[in-house]
Amino acid sequence: MSKELLPTFSNAARAFTLYTLFSLHSQWAYAQLDPVLQSVCSTHAVKSLTAYQRNFYQGKADSAEFKAAYYEFNKAGQLTMERTFSAQPQLIKQYKASYNSYGQLVKEVWKERYTDSVVYRYNDLGLCSEERWYWGLDKTKDRKMHQYDSTGKLQCTISAYTYGSVTDSIFYDNDTLVLMRSYDESDESGFQLLNTIYIYDAKGRQVVEEKTDNKGKLLQRIKKEYYDSGLLKSITTSYYSGNQDQVAIYGQQTEIFRYEKSKMSERTVSSTNNGEKLIHYEVLYDYDDDGMMTHMETNNFLTKEKSIFRYIYTYQPQ
Repeated sequence: MSKELLPTFSNAARAFTLYTLFSLHSQWAYAQLDPVLQSVCSTHAVKSLTAYQRNFYQGKADSAEFKAAYYEFNKAGQLTMERTFSAQPQLIKQYKASYNSYGQLVKEVWKERYTDSVVYRYNDLGLCSEERWYWGLDKTKDRKMHQYDSTGKLQCTISAYTYGSVTDSIFYDNDTLVLMRSYDESDESGFQLLNTIYIYDAKGRQVVEEKTDNKGKLLQRIKKEYYDSGLLKSITTSYYSGNQDQVAIYGQQTEIFRYEKSKMSERTVSSTNNGEKLIHYEVLYDYDDDGMMTHMETNNFLTKEKSIFRYIYTYQPQ
């Protein structure tokens, strides 16, 4: 999860590089632990989880089953440790998380080629007021500060990077987030990078999120659809070429979710860039009668690769 793994963008989308630096890390923190599986563990008093994996290529077994990952959770259902292994077997990645007596996340450490970490601090209201990031690759430090009003509503986030700083000012309508404006504070004029607009349906569910540059050109649109039950049906993220006079989609990713008895049974992801398909895979989930996930299967339609994961649990003492 080092800086060298972070993507770069065109000048038109320079804002994305600044704006998504921290959000990318929060998404990647649990990249090995599927979010659906994490939810199962946190709601069923799981103490540890061992994942066994077997790989297939073009329908034929490509490896014997091996121990792919091991996870530990505290009594509150929070992930505290993760170890990821190769088929050799060899430890290839480690993650540790620490919490205070209030159950607040206070430190995360990722160890792969380099060791990266983040420390969280909280205000008197128990809200996260500061994040301090430490990067093992280049020994640099970044900082993110959150400011709230007297009721605990987030008003502003200041992200101080090695190469500059960005301020996100947040605006509400009747306590509903509707707008966020991002400014490059390293520029003396406070150059505005992004506007992020949030749109909701009649039931109060967020259905559209749009990012535009300082000239109002569309850079990104995220559209969400829901089933009648209220469960999330799909997320479509479209990227636009803000450099062009004519705004055009140059990349798009779509996630489609399916459920059985309110539990996610299938997730399909596809992604294109300038018309070329980059990603197309599905994830299938299987549960026992108690709602515990027993297996997960991933099928990559482009590479013809498949992996089947089998899960073994231990539980917290009663």
